[in-house]
Amino acid sequence: MSISHILKYHVAIPVTIFGVLALVGVPLGTAFFVGMMAGCGSMMLLMVTSDRDASEPNRERQGQSRR
Repeated sequence: MSISHILKYHVAIPVTIFGVLALVGVPLGTAFFVGMMAGCGSMMLLMVTSDRDASEPNRERQGQSRR
């Protein structure tokens, strides 16, 4: 995971969501919570997809070794 990825998905997007919601008039606590949950959601999505990508080559290697 690169620094640019961390800054984009775990900092910039949640801060942008917070800013937009705050400008629209959503209470600051709610806007902060929604922005924070967006960051947590993107991190969980990253972990799920990276785990799936990491496990696929292992399955292929195991299948090839059995042949």
